[in-house]
Amino acid sequence: DPNFGIIKAPPPPSRNFRLEAALVMTMKSNKTMETKDLIMAASVFVSKFYKPDVKEVKKVIEQLIAKKYMKRCEGSPTKLSYLA
Repeated sequence: DPNFGIIKAPPPPSRNFRLEAALVMTMKSNKTMETKDLIMAASVFVSKFYKPDVKEVKKVIEQLIAKKYMKRCEGSPTKLSYLA
């Protein structure tokens, strides 16, 4: 095998993983946020890698809610609270 002994660099993290990490880190530091503010903050965070679509960010937020990383605040459908 001609590639024997050559160590390949691991592939870069997927875009979704970076976006998830940005959302969780932002929520962890702020505890509660409006959805639009969270989307803006996370978009700035990953902007050096790629420009996320708002629909994509909202979908990842819904996945994080399902995974119990955050929840919607009672009485305000646009406000999110950090859980994890």
